[in-house]
Amino acid sequence: MRWPEYNKNLRKKKFENGYKHKYPILFDYMYFNDKEKEEFLKQYIHPDIYWAENQKKNNWGQEWDYVIKEPIWEVYQFPLFTKELSNMIIEEVENFDEFIEPKSDVNTSIAYPTTDMFINTIPGTRNYDDKPLGELYDDIQKRYIKPIIGYVWKYKAGYFSESRILKYKSGGEEGQSWLRPHHDDTTCASIISLNDDYEGGGTWFERQKTTVNPRAGWCTIHPSKLTHRHAGRRVTKGKRFILITFIN
Repeated sequence: MRWPEYNKNLRKKKFENGYKHKYPILFDYMYFNDKEKEEFLKQYIHPDIYWAENQKKNNWGQEWDYVIKEPIWEVYQFPLFTKELSNMIIEEVENFDEFIEPKSDVNTSIAYPTTDMFINTIPGTRNYDDKPLGELYDDIQKRYIKPIIGYVWKYKAGYFSESRILKYKSGGEEGQSWLRPHHDDTTCASIISLNDDYEGGGTWFERQKTTVNPRAGWCTIHPSKLTHRHAGRRVTKGKRFILITFIN
């Protein structure tokens, strides 16, 4: 079974079985009016990035420089989620408890399978075919990540893949603790670090010989082909959760 069919069937099954959301506000966002959505973002988006984006009306054009860091060449980082939002997402996906392991039949066609879950797998509160968490994150990407990609690379991103949450566990626990070096088949990728209460881990860039491991809530964007072959460093204690999207 391919991923889209698997996700739809699972979303329907969970909805019909009465899945109880741990944080309904994440799934009510798609039904909010514009004012309510703005209040949500003001509360759950990191205040620095929220401020920078809101300076667009001043037409200065350098607001992003206040919040973007470049720890290594062509790898950019900026705060995006509050710690509260990051924790809510982790607790919701753990509550949903439908991560797919690398050796699952669904993962057989993927070159570098991971322990992961598409955020669109979690059903809405009103209809199983709704994808509220995906819609919430799409709005965030369009408002913050897309313009930052345009700013640092002068590139107009047109396609954002369905986003997935990856889970790495330390070797003492069942599951995946690392991912071997690879290129992503996409122009660039974004990685949201959802937590930092683990040991080891991080994204290792092979040619740059550097591991990037930002604080919880921070977003990392990097080129995905040719120059930035990368790997998931081994988690030695605890669990690491990241939210990834492939972008063209």
